[in-house]
Amino acid sequence: MNSRLFSLGALCFLLIFSACKKNNVLQGTATPVKIDKVNVLNLDFTYFNAKGRMQVEEEGDKISSGVTVRIRKDSVIWISVVPGLGIEAARIRITQDSVHMLNRLKKEYFAGDYAIIKQKFKVDINFNLLQAILLGNYIPANNSEEKIIMEKPYQHSRQEVANLLIDQFLDPERFKLKKITIKDQSNKNSIAVDYSQFELLGDKPFAKSALIVVQQGEGDKVKGAITSIEYNKISLNESTLTFPFAVPQGYKKQ
Repeated sequence: MNSRLFSLGALCFLLIFSACKKNNVLQGTATPVKIDKVNVLNLDFTYFNAKGRMQVEEEGDKISSGVTVRIRKDSVIWISVVPGLGIEAARIRITQDSVHMLNRLKKEYFAGDYAIIKQKFKVDINFNLLQAILLGNYIPANNSEEKIIMEKPYQHSRQEVANLLIDQFLDPERFKLKKITIKDQSNKNSIAVDYSQFELLGDKPFAKSALIVVQQGEGDKVKGAITSIEYNKISLNESTLTFPFAVPQGYKKQ
């Protein structure tokens, strides 16, 4: 397997595979909640568990793999990458202050903080942003100022959080996030996510797929990578869900 899969390891949790077809508006029974200046239907949960297919594309190389994503709300994100034959190739465990990764093919591991994500992708993001991106949830402004740029066809809101410029586009009919871009104003690098294939999860629409594009640099020097996953099995609130992570004997630290 191409080692680029692991050079993009920190991006595995930034899902998802994009569908080109137009989606019908789903009519769930949930009532949208007013958050800041917008009405939204964010997914609420204690435990999230999903399986799907992941694809990574960088510099002309394209790799596909199975993937499992587990989340304990506001606590831990756990990802397992299984290319084929049921043999795990990589595992990632992310908490509010740490990032751990196993590369089973190279028998290597990484243990550190969010500096690895900023170093690799040149965008300063944290656990809460990653969790929201994975779930397609609108990110509240909190202490930052939010501006409504446009109302139709999508409601476009903009926040400035430290050096990040966060633009969110919400579908006013299904009250869900359709697109988000996070741009680091200090270096112009960005992450963009487009969500699609909305289906009801309980009483709320949920994007089973999306496309994530990481871009570094500008003009002729721009570099990019695309990571995608399409969820095919999703469940919520499994109380027995676990998030195991142990470094096997003999693995070298990166």
